[in-house]
Amino acid sequence: MVTHRDGSRTLSADKGEDPDACALSIRLSGQEAEALAGTLNPTHHSPSLLSTMALGLVAERIALSAAS
Repeated sequence: MVTHRDGSRTLSADKGEDPDACALSIRLSGQEAEALAGTLNPTHHSPSLLSTMALGLVAERIALSAAS
């Protein structure tokens, strides 16, 4: 998920065999993006929740410069 400077959000996924090929790209509302982020990277830990590592997911926050 990418949050753009204008506040819009896009969820994208690559094709497993070709990480440069986009399999999907979906625009999300702020509420949808918050729900997805909370699911993938919860602020609290519960033993009943699967971790992102167990699901094979990576959650990172990367700041980009204005020149990017």
